Amino acid sequence: MLVDIDCAAPLGEHDFPTLARSGCNVTRRFRAGRLDILFEQLPPSAGGEDLSYIHWALIALLDGRNMCTVSVESLDLRSLAASSGVPVKELQREYGTRGYLAEPMLYIYGDGQREELGPVPMALEEELLLPYMMDYLLDSMDVVDELVPVKE
Repeated sequence: MLVDIDCAAPLGEHDFPTLARSGCNVTRRFRAGRLDILFEQLPPSAGGEDLSYIHWALIALLDGRNMCTVSVESLDLRSLAASSGVPVKELQREYGTRGYLAEPMLYIYGDGQREELGPVPMALEEELLLPYMMDYLLDSMDVVDELVPVKE
């Protein structure tokens, strides 16, 4: 997915029920050209949806508006069971897990689209995920500006 920040419409909180709400649980902030970038741990979904458990989100803001988000999400099998009527044990077999969360997947949101990028190939640790997610975010917006950490 490519997101042209000069032409793309910003993401609205109601565009996708699984989109991370920006400004919640921020662990790090960055600046890249005109973009403010927030790295968030366990942000709530903007739509209040609980089918997806958001582990981490990297959100690019332009003038305070969400232009692109990369997030690590797991399907919450308990919520899925409650909404679908399928027993949790059956969902656990289907998703190949004994826990209540499906395998963590990487997603990107931008310009009115949501794209699955696949399973996360590493532990869900901040130091490993941040550069991995940042590469996807900056590449998707074709940002070449220097990434500068912002102190709070």
